[in-house]
Amino acid sequence: MNKEVSARTHSDDGVVDRFVDHLLLAGKLDNEGAERARRVASQSQMSLTKILLELGLVPERDLIAEFEEGLGIPLAKPEDFPLEPVLPEAVTERFLKEHATILLGADAQSVTVATADPLDRFTVAALALSTNRRVIVKAALSSEIELALRRLFAESDATAGDPAGNTPPPEAT
Repeated sequence: MNKEVSARTHSDDGVVDRFVDHLLLAGKLDNEGAERARRVASQSQMSLTKILLELGLVPERDLIAEFEEGLGIPLAKPEDFPLEPVLPEAVTERFLKEHATILLGADAQSVTVATADPLDRFTVAALALSTNRRVIVKAALSSEIELALRRLFAESDATAGDPAGNTPPPEAT
């Protein structure tokens, strides 16, 4: 079983300092915000991405754009998103929606994903375990991922209440 997670998941402890320093140099974060983010990161299990967004320190669009330059995490574009679900037998729609993640493609050794939180170690580790593949992470806006997931799973959303998969009849008025 290959449960290796790509080095691009940035599971080392220095990622917080490296990325905060990058955001400071890029002018996306001020000194006060940097200290707040570091303090919260040292006292919680939350990912740096969630910390920066929940504290309102960096807008999501700016944050996602900085992942590539600051940490070498490539950006996924909407045209990279699949037309059909990738590995639906291994990863549930619910998991993908809850973690703002979409599988872009897979081969026998790896799966490439786009996520709104590329620093979330849990999501990457869970994907490696459920797919039995190395996970290659790309960053993407949560709104783009949400739109793509809605498109991919539109049929299952319409039949979600019926275990047989039947579309409910229209309501009588």
